[in-house]
Amino acid sequence: MHSQSDGASETSGDASARFDRTAIQLRPLAERGSDLDVGGVRPLAADRGFRHPDLPGLADAIHAARKRGAAVILLLGGHPIKLGLSRYLADLIERGLVTHVATNGSGIIHDFELAAFGETSENVAKWIQAGQFGLWRETGRLNDVIRQAADRDQGLGEGVGRVIEEERFPHRELSLCAAGWRCGVPVTCHVTIGADIIHAHANCDGAALGQTSYADFLTFAESVRRLEGGVYLNIGSAVTGPEVFLKALGATVDQPQVKCATGSASADVGSSAEDRHPQLEGVRHGTSPTVEASSRTRA
Repeated sequence: MHSQSDGASETSGDASARFDRTAIQLRPLAERGSDLDVGGVRPLAADRGFRHPDLPGLADAIHAARKRGAAVILLLGGHPIKLGLSRYLADLIERGLVTHVATNGSGIIHDFELAAFGETSENVAKWIQAGQFGLWRETGRLNDVIRQAADRDQGLGEGVGRVIEEERFPHRELSLCAAGWRCGVPVTCHVTIGADIIHAHANCDGAALGQTSYADFLTFAESVRRLEGGVYLNIGSAVTGPEVFLKALGATVDQPQVKCATGSASADVGSSAEDRHPQLEGVRHGTSPTVEASSRTRA
């Protein structure tokens, strides 16, 4: 548990007052407990019985894109990892079916925890009431990894993947970042500063976060520039995915290899990007051969 001192009220109204992170007490991850461990990560199976009428068309679009050498970009939130799908996602990387994986800060945290400790995802209601939500010592090492990535002029996802592989984390086969590092497939992380648990830790370096995540945005934009004739999938990201894709598309749509994206192979469950961004309606139903396939879950 942590709190501001009684003297904190004396600075109310002071525009320069900032929270003192040294007041935070980190506790061992072993005390936390997790909603997912390696036993809950689903094994690869040829057929798990899931059916959706758009899946065959989506699969055909992905295979056609890769056959012609076009990009297949997968952008996901943290929930696909929390739901135990890491083996499936890493398999897509290792088989060359996706050419770029992007995620938000929570996705990187879950990926790192699962690879390092074999568990991830805490009981938010329990630990927020205890004043300990997200304040776990071992998870905070990610901040040191991010600072090291900045020193090496690497992107955030690249830096995390390098450390997981080079240090041979015990469950690195479950890591998307590590799979990307091994296979030469970019894995990028698009951070919202203040939105992730490690941002409250005293070792968080905002400059390093900004540098590495911005490098990842430029890498993502370059992949979008090469998206013509390819596939873009948004899985479980209702905010970061549409926002980052929209900005990357806006920066690159006039470039030689990008015309427009169309949703001719979509499998939408729940709210869509167009609900949040009506301006994507024209992009989604454009006429170029590029495919934007968006699959959403609300798990």
